[in-house]
Amino acid sequence: MIFALPQGLGRDWARDLESAVALAPTHLSLYGLTVEPRTPLARWVSRGATAPAADERYAHEYLAAHERLGAAGYRFYEVSNAARDGHRARHNWAYWTLAPYVGLGPAAHSFDGTRRRWNVGPWEAYRRRVSAGRSPVESEERLGAAERELEGVYLGLRTERGVARAACPPDLLGTWERSGWVRVVADRVVCSAEGWLRLDALVGALTARPRMS
Repeated sequence: MIFALPQGLGRDWARDLESAVALAPTHLSLYGLTVEPRTPLARWVSRGATAPAADERYAHEYLAAHERLGAAGYRFYEVSNAARDGHRARHNWAYWTLAPYVGLGPAAHSFDGTRRRWNVGPWEAYRRRVSAGRSPVESEERLGAAERELEGVYLGLRTERGVARAACPPDLLGTWERSGWVRVVADRVVCSAEGWLRLDALVGALTARPRMS
C-alpha cells in the first residue's frame, strides 16, 4: 500500500486501511510515496501540475496505519512491514539482518557477508552476457568496518530487533525516550512509530557520536 499520495487524487487513506483489513491478509507492506528523479511524477511536480504530500500529512497517514493495523492484530516488525504472528517475510528479513543472499536476474543484488555485487540492469545486456557464458555482474563493493557498522545500526533500528543499548550514548537515549521515539526492550533500543518517521535523523545522530566502550 502506498500512502502520502498527492492531495489532488482525492485519496481516502482511512477507507483504504479499512478495505485492507477487511481482506484479512497475513502481511502488509506500506510505503510513503517519494518523488524520484527522471520519473513522470518528478516532471509533474517540477512544472507545478501536482505536489507531494506535506510532511504533516505523511506523518499522519503513517501513524494512522500503525494505529489501525495494530488494532486489527498486525505487528510492525519493520518500518514498512506489518504481519500477523508467524507471517513475517523471511525473504526481506535476510536483507535487514545482513545475511548472505544471491540475486538472479537483471539489476539483482547479491551479498556474501563482506561484498555486495549487482548485475547489469537492461534486459538485453543481461541476456547477452548470460547467453555468452559471461558473468552478468556489473560491479561490486566491499564493505569495510565503518560501512558494516553504519548498515548494522540502520538495519537494526528499522526493525523490531533494534540495536544494543550499549550502542546509544546515554544523553541521546534519554532524549529519544522522553520524546517517545524509542523504547528499551530487554536491553535493546527499539524505535516507536514516531521514531521510524525520524529513522534517518536518528541513525545520523547515532553514527556521528563516538562509540561507547
